[in-house]
Amino acid sequence: MTIFIRMRKLSILLATLLLVFVTASATPTDGWTLFPAYHNCIFNQPAADRVYALYDGNLLSYSPADSEVRQLTKLTGLSDKSVSLMGYSTTQRCLVLVYANANIDLLFDNGHIVNIPQLKTGSDGTAALNALNVSGDWAALATSTGVVVIDLKKREVKGSYVLGTNCRAAAIFNGAIFAARNRALTYCLLSDNPSDATRWQTARSETALQLMPFAGRLFYSSAAGLYALKGSPAAGNLTVSQLSASVFTSFYADAQKAVFANASEVDVCEATNPDHLSSYAASASWKQVSRANNGTFWVTTSDGQLQAYKLSGSAFQAVETSIGGYGPKRDLCYYMSYVGPRLLVAGGRLDPYDRVHYPATLMTYENSRWSSFQESGVATQTGVVYRDITSVIQDPADASHHFATSTTGLYEFRNQQFSKYYSNDNAALQSAVPDGNKRYIRLDGLSYDKQGNLWMVNNQVDTVLRVLLADGSWAKVYSPSLRMAPTLERTLIDGNNNLWVASRRTVSNHVSGLLCLNFNSTPANLSDDVERYRSTALNEDGTRVDLQSVYALAQDRSGWLWVGTASGVFVVEKPADWFKENFTITQVKVPRNDGTNYADYLLANVPVSSVAVDGANRKWLGTYGSGLYLVSPDGTKILAHFTAAQTPLLSDNIYSLAVNSETGEVMIGTDAGLCSYQGKATRPYEKLDEQQVKVYPNPVRPDYHGNVTITGLTENSEVKVMTTGGQVVASGQSLGGSFVWNACNQNGQRVATGVYYILVVTADADSGIVAKVAVI
Repeated sequence: MTIFIRMRKLSILLATLLLVFVTASATPTDGWTLFPAYHNCIFNQPAADRVYALYDGNLLSYSPADSEVRQLTKLTGLSDKSVSLMGYSTTQRCLVLVYANANIDLLFDNGHIVNIPQLKTGSDGTAALNALNVSGDWAALATSTGVVVIDLKKREVKGSYVLGTNCRAAAIFNGAIFAARNRALTYCLLSDNPSDATRWQTARSETALQLMPFAGRLFYSSAAGLYALKGSPAAGNLTVSQLSASVFTSFYADAQKAVFANASEVDVCEATNPDHLSSYAASASWKQVSRANNGTFWVTTSDGQLQAYKLSGSAFQAVETSIGGYGPKRDLCYYMSYVGPRLLVAGGRLDPYDRVHYPATLMTYENSRWSSFQESGVATQTGVVYRDITSVIQDPADASHHFATSTTGLYEFRNQQFSKYYSNDNAALQSAVPDGNKRYIRLDGLSYDKQGNLWMVNNQVDTVLRVLLADGSWAKVYSPSLRMAPTLERTLIDGNNNLWVASRRTVSNHVSGLLCLNFNSTPANLSDDVERYRSTALNEDGTRVDLQSVYALAQDRSGWLWVGTASGVFVVEKPADWFKENFTITQVKVPRNDGTNYADYLLANVPVSSVAVDGANRKWLGTYGSGLYLVSPDGTKILAHFTAAQTPLLSDNIYSLAVNSETGEVMIGTDAGLCSYQGKATRPYEKLDEQQVKVYPNPVRPDYHGNVTITGLTENSEVKVMTTGGQVVASGQSLGGSFVWNACNQNGQRVATGVYYILVVTADADSGIVAKVAVI
């Protein structure tokens, strides 16, 4: 009966309504997007008709012929993330890529990729990767413990030779492996037994900095200059001649020329006359120089630019615009949050030992465009080092107004330009050291309360809670539970206007846990404050559970508070009960569904580092070491599990999560950079309005094989996709404010070309709309 009533209403609506469909890009909605940073070029390598460049581990290729730029990532077939070293084999016509984790890819000119995982799987990760030289069919990798030889023709690791000392560089020359070690250039024949350290001989008793075979010689640099070694290692008749007293830091060679460069000069020699160098003046900013087959010199500069030059007489002239400047500024994304369609990203974090620091990374992403806040000149204006941005927040009353915390104080921005610096000189902020040094004003955890007061945590001081009041004055809120606490990061203002503070680190004078403060909406009045701090709690079964090392906080659409800890994830179903003596915390159980009544605790003992809630009230749970989980609204079902090994997820170590409520896109911040997964749930609307409903892509073209997404719906709307003849090809309920159709009929076959009606009715059958989508 219900279905009949709804369909009768839809019949009337169908005759009277016509929804104008929205055309969008034909990118599959149920997929991955990677956001590598291409701003700081550190190395370039010409290969065939392209130039490859590394930007802090991210690979990009550029075609000078048509100015085409390609981002090369796991989505395009690479096996891993974070390339450390690369070189090109002209005989095998492949680019050799060595990743930071010792994985190896061979990227051939035709686009084919071959993975060589032996070194990664056999490595304990302790050896540093120092240098790579590719010559002919061989690649030699110098590490902090020895040399790895790769046979490119056989596409395998020939051997990994532990020499017991650091190797600065390595190369294959005239049938022998050469290794640049401390105060010794040594070699061993490939046909000998390089695994036996006694088989290695010394060619020169000096420290070589670079090694490169070219034109029957092995070129190397030392503190005394540039040298060429020639002869037969097997015969032992090696001779050395010095070509220059200059110390070169950049070596490059192709079949015709070799290029040597430093900050003042670029020297070039021909394969037909390798003992003669032609010298040209270089810029002090030049860091690395290579040469393409067409004679173009490609220069990597100290400020991260990639620029092409031509030799004009005896001088270099720039011939093309610099390559790069794409994507986010850096692969740093420890903190993220959405404000409407705008993503806010802060890249730094608090290092409790003050040993690791991060560039001042503060970014937004909106309408497919990345933008960075001012960095240059901030330290000059404040007189304090500008780094380690730990959190960022947008003024709820002014979208152009932002605040950011750091390890050196609070920074205010207007229109992404630095506006004001707050420290212990002009605000109620405090340094963690007795002398008041501003370098130790360790702030984090920005949150606005309902009255527009800005809360933050001031780590490692007596009174850690500080508030910039809406009137511009300051308040300090003393919490005995948090006195002198370190590494307080996340805060949250819940629906009751209470403040939650997560403590992630236990030290001698503080046990980590979770605080809730009811400040009665009067942060300047401490007399009416009530707080409760817990490091343990009883779960629903009466078992005491550990709430130490709290990493993440999120309140869902039902008002439940989800808490990510080192021990797993917990739920405070009634936040107001936190203050009660008989409080119990929920440790969600996932039924085994194996015919028994047994269940397992959700992610028990899995460190849950981040929590985000999507439009359907489902939970996205990021972890340290186990990737990303999607669970049902109550957590009793694991709907999906994403790992770096099985998906394009960049890393299994998740720092932060944020969901775009309008599109369903889940932004995932990892220790290897930023990526996203296109979820299927968006924010539901209160009322069904044809002006807010969108269908995309529309039309659905023959080469598109992804989903059709309908957004702007109310929660639990009933949706039917029908032919013009009234045949139902798909039906279901909206997920949050979205419905996803795979453009197939109920038998799983792609539908025929034509126009399809999308009939939508609210859950109470009170209203409905009709949309159209064209399949061509």
